[in-house]
Amino acid sequence: MDVNLVLAVEENNQEIISGYPEADIFKFYAHPQETFDLLKKVNNVPENVPEIILKHHYRPDGSGFPSGNAVTVSPLEAIFILSHAYVHKFYMGGFDRDRVPAIYKEIAETFKSPQFKVALKALTSALATLYPQIILFKK
Repeated sequence: MDVNLVLAVEENNQEIISGYPEADIFKFYAHPQETFDLLKKVNNVPENVPEIILKHHYRPDGSGFPSGNAVTVSPLEAIFILSHAYVHKFYMGGFDRDRVPAIYKEIAETFKSPQFKVALKALTSALATLYPQIILFKK
């Protein structure tokens, strides 16, 4: 898979996405469902792992995939989704630590729905130890 396609999809950059063959785009959008289906057939995979993988591109505004609709996420799924989004933003920012507060602000805005409250509080607490300018999450 072309990393530029992956990055374009994560950033919802339609200009870049439209330059790829439809088959490549479809394959990328299908990877959560395909991985879910595969993991359901594997023995000894913890029960919640397939669901976590299925939902890792979910966004509270419904813009994620594969569902594209608002779905319910468990606290563990929320932590994985939030972590995935944070790492992507940190990567896109060139791993520039000076950008962490801005990345945090964007993540906090994107994932402000109640089902991400615990995960966001954990991220806030972890980052605030390194970046005091991040105001601690309020209950």
